[in-house]
Amino acid sequence: MNYISKNVVFHREMFWSNLLGISGTLSTKRVQLETELAAGHAKAKTGYGAFARLQLSGARMNFTGNLVYAGKDFYGFYNNSLLVNTNIGFNLGRKLALGASSNFSNVNPGLDATYYSVSPKDNSYMAFTSYQLDKKNRFFVFYAVQEKQDRQKPAQFHYSENFGNISYHYNGGRFTLFYQGRYGYSRNLLLADNTGKRQSFSNLAQPAVRFFPWLWVGGYLEHQHTSKFSGADVVQDLFFYGGNARISLKRNLYASFLYRNNYAPDELYERRSFMDASLSLDLKRHRLSLSGGRSFVPNLQNANQNTLFFSLKYALKLNIPLAKKRNIGRVRGQLIGSGFPKEGNLVQLGNHKFLTDSSGRFSFEGIAPDQYYLSISQNDSKNDGVVADIKMPFLVTVRPDSLKEIAIPFIRTGSVTGKVEFVQPNQKGLSAVSGQRPTVLVKLANETASFLTELNDKNEFSFKEMKPGNWTLSAYIPGSQDRFVIEESQRELVIETDKALDVSFQVRPNEKRIHFSTKNFEVSVKK
Repeated sequence: MNYISKNVVFHREMFWSNLLGISGTLSTKRVQLETELAAGHAKAKTGYGAFARLQLSGARMNFTGNLVYAGKDFYGFYNNSLLVNTNIGFNLGRKLALGASSNFSNVNPGLDATYYSVSPKDNSYMAFTSYQLDKKNRFFVFYAVQEKQDRQKPAQFHYSENFGNISYHYNGGRFTLFYQGRYGYSRNLLLADNTGKRQSFSNLAQPAVRFFPWLWVGGYLEHQHTSKFSGADVVQDLFFYGGNARISLKRNLYASFLYRNNYAPDELYERRSFMDASLSLDLKRHRLSLSGGRSFVPNLQNANQNTLFFSLKYALKLNIPLAKKRNIGRVRGQLIGSGFPKEGNLVQLGNHKFLTDSSGRFSFEGIAPDQYYLSISQNDSKNDGVVADIKMPFLVTVRPDSLKEIAIPFIRTGSVTGKVEFVQPNQKGLSAVSGQRPTVLVKLANETASFLTELNDKNEFSFKEMKPGNWTLSAYIPGSQDRFVIEESQRELVIETDKALDVSFQVRPNEKRIHFSTKNFEVSVKK
């Protein structure tokens, strides 16, 4: 349950709105449900609101539905609003999907906690298909029928249209591209009794290039050939363009810039940025932030919407201790070695956690004196084949008013893989044994460590990320299964860095032979 009381500005009138709501969720493996019911009291009247979201997911089908309702006397996040949309999709494999969606939107969302905007009325139906060619290339095709109406005064647009759309998205390591093309017919409803439809098409491209690991530069190019925004139903060619850049240097410098010359009229029902720039410089003790731009905010009671703004902030970290904490300790350390990424590894000391920096350093401040186990989780796939050269986790003793320094060496490893072959018996009398396969265990050991594994369904075994050096590999049959013999059951191996050894064992039935003598023996029984 929740309760909110807020002061609202609505049609130049200011009043208080008191809201009381109850919400709940239901979550299973295939069903996700969120609901909320609320009542509001404002201007001596009571209004009601409701929200529901349902998600159903199956192996090949998924469904999503949303409902938002707010009465005329309800002043929550929405007022006098109704929204209903549904989406159903079918997966026809890993790459291909089909679906359909519908949307009815007649909402008045709040731009912030106290001020309301008027969104356009939108009613649309769509059928779509998507195709994922590979990890870098994706296609999306749909056909839609929709009607949009601007509810602000004076109205900038009111049209209906039906069109086909094809979208393509490429995502490479140094270059990305989004393209969208549309073709169809639209009818301008700003004019009374206008029943004629006119040709309408558009093309949009958004390329982006990474010139350096720390620099991305992108562009925005769009052309629309349509009459749906003309008060006289005249076909217009509208051009929109812009660009953006993003700079990120380690953790010290981040900067971004965005520019757009304009937006289509049906996009200006919410806040839009024509220019936006930001800069953040962090020098540990000194932090400088600069931001500025030019934005459009709808429904503001301000005739001048073309105003530049900027803000500048400087912060100095003094790190002056208010009081010294006594009887606590500190732990600092570093991952040493080469051939693996040292940044972003998770070091855990008891319940305390720290991510290593680019040089592999970590630190824990203000630790209560005690004994803790220290462990390291490598969260980068590039760290495969790299392990600590000491036994992990290991015990660290933290003493009061002291600093414990730790150096953890990492080394690259090798691996051992192999297979066990079951040999058929030579003697015919062992046919009953030939259909049986005993349990075989494989052990890899040296003077300080020992590892044991069993075979998989293909009679294979493996030992990954093993430290270089001399090891003994042995295979044996547990229990008293003396009906089988393992040929050369013990091998001496030398594991080398970044190399994989392949070893095989043979298991055969224990064939016992009867030897016949050419001599005669007399056997007598004494009475």
